[in-house]
Amino acid sequence: MKRLDREWMYERLDSDTKKLRLEFVKGVQEFIIYAKQQPEYKSSKQIRCPCEKCQNKVYLVVQEVQKHLSLKGYCDGYYDWVCHGENFPVEERIVEERIVSDNPYRDMVEDSLRDNIDQIREEALNAEVVDESPNPLVRAFFEMLKHGEQPVYEGTKFTLLQSAARLINLKCEWNLAHKCIDSFTSYIRDIIPEKGVMTRNLYETKKVPKALQLPCDKIDVCCFGCMIFWEDDADLDKCKKCGEDRYKCKTTQNGKSVSKKVLTYFPLGPRLQRIYATKHIAGQMRWHYENPRVSGIMSHPSDGEAWKHFDHQHPQFSSEPRNVRHRLCTEGFQPFGQFGTKYSCWPVMVTPYNLPPWLCMKRQFIFLSLMIPGPKNPKQNLDIYLQPLLKELKELWSTRLFTYDVSRKQNFILRASLLWTINDFPAYGMLSGWTTAG
Repeated sequence: MKRLDREWMYERLDSDTKKLRLEFVKGVQEFIIYAKQQPEYKSSKQIRCPCEKCQNKVYLVVQEVQKHLSLKGYCDGYYDWVCHGENFPVEERIVEERIVSDNPYRDMVEDSLRDNIDQIREEALNAEVVDESPNPLVRAFFEMLKHGEQPVYEGTKFTLLQSAARLINLKCEWNLAHKCIDSFTSYIRDIIPEKGVMTRNLYETKKVPKALQLPCDKIDVCCFGCMIFWEDDADLDKCKKCGEDRYKCKTTQNGKSVSKKVLTYFPLGPRLQRIYATKHIAGQMRWHYENPRVSGIMSHPSDGEAWKHFDHQHPQFSSEPRNVRHRLCTEGFQPFGQFGTKYSCWPVMVTPYNLPPWLCMKRQFIFLSLMIPGPKNPKQNLDIYLQPLLKELKELWSTRLFTYDVSRKQNFILRASLLWTINDFPAYGMLSGWTTAG
């Protein structure tokens, strides 16, 4: 991104005299002083040369760097001296925004319902005028705002929503038992004042942030992996290929049927909408397009030939920098350990690569899309389990998704594509259908 305080870097010569401008000479001296303060110089007494020829690939002594810059000038777009120890300015803006926020949990509630925020406010006003109760969506929004601002007890800054979110996070982070969370909530209720508000068990704790949850689909699967009971086959009781029963038992005490095998699917579209509705992240989804990098150095997938070839083949898609490029990864693991029950399940993960390199591989941006059940390796039937994800990816490519971008405060049509799959060779053979051994 162009910086006004460093325009001198690309105004090297005076237009009349054709000599070095005084501002450029002073700027180069400041750059050299800054570079000499970095640990890299102190150990080797050399720095990277950012001239148009060397482009930060060559280490030279300070005198040679000054000479190169005077003769050739700086390489294109090197406003941020990231190869000489300077941090990315985008990351600093993220930190500043987080510090400024007074109530991050209220922001989280608004982010989660960003697509419907105008509808919620309009219906809330109408409800006040005609004196009627709001619809379920508006009611859930107000309930979440209440939890996000209601302190657990008078005098504390901890809200009910914050406490519930922290407890659920602890359970997931450390794989705590349900009864353990029940004990935590009981202990907290004992030590806070009597007029305090706190959930009594895990069931009530999970209900507090329920409106923030993203959708999750449970799809029944043939126990041998022959087919999934989905769309046109959703009402079948037996597998079309092997004839195996779908259910362990048709009805239980609560009137529900128990399936032999279930595929868990987390739709991708709502997660992308949530990213663009989140204040601190939405702007970062354009990093691959807006942030300049050092020419000739690959620091992001968008610098690679595959990304550039895709942009060349699909100019309409690439004309909107907010359109998302993904990679897909899958691998099996044993949840019960090497010495436990023999059971192998296969998570399928999707990652958006629009984000900057320090964010795109963080755990919160690696989306678990499918959880393929075991107990055995899916092998050649892997493509059967991938059907819901592949259908959604096709829809995100062709039919598009109406999305609100909070960073620009505007709606736009979101499209998405899958550029890469990253696997080891056995998983690659299963995913592609090619033979990788024998």
